[in-house]
Amino acid sequence: NSTGPIVSVRFRSNEEIESQGFVLLFSNFIDENLLKTTPQPLHPLITGYQLIENQNGIIKHPSQNATYDPMELVLWHIDQRALNLDNVVKVTFLDMDIAQCGAAEGECYCDGVAVYDGRINPTNPLTDLSPRLTKRCGNYTENSVYSTGPVASVVFQSDSDDERSGFKLEYKAVARVNN
Repeated sequence: NSTGPIVSVRFRSNEEIESQGFVLLFSNFIDENLLKTTPQPLHPLITGYQLIENQNGIIKHPSQNATYDPMELVLWHIDQRALNLDNVVKVTFLDMDIAQCGAAEGECYCDGVAVYDGRINPTNPLTDLSPRLTKRCGNYTENSVYSTGPVASVVFQSDSDDERSGFKLEYKAVARVNN
C-alpha cells in the first residue's frame, strides 16, 4: 500500500508456470464522470466508484464504450441496509468477455471482476480484508454468489492491454436462509 510516492509489491508464484517475471505499470488517473458519490479521500488508483442502494438492478461495465479501458480499478458498493430487509445480496453474471491470463477459474492475472462479501474500503482497497466470494475473467458466467448480509462489493480491474467488451451482472436482495 502507498500513502505517497512509494509503492510496495508482493509477488506470489507456484511451481506450475515458469516465465520471465512481470512488468509493473502504475496509473494515477481518476475519471471525474464516474465519481458522483465518492467518499473522500479516494485511493489514487481508483478510476471509478459507485454506491448502489437499490434492492435489485444491473451493473454493466463499460456502460457506454465498446471495450473497457486499460488500467482501470472500478468499485461498486451494493448496500441494502437502508431497505430494512433481513436479506443477502445475490450476484449473477449475465454476460462476460474479460481478458484471461490464467489456466483455472479465479486465476485472472490480467483483467478480472471480483465480488466481495461486505464493503471494500475505497480509501485503501488494496489492503482490505473483506472475503472474496469469486473472481472471474474470460467468459465464465456460471453459478451465482451470495453475500452473508445486505452488503456486497464488486471490483473490476484491468491491465495495460487486451481490452474486451467487459461484463454485465444482476444483483438482487434475496431472503436470508437461516441454518
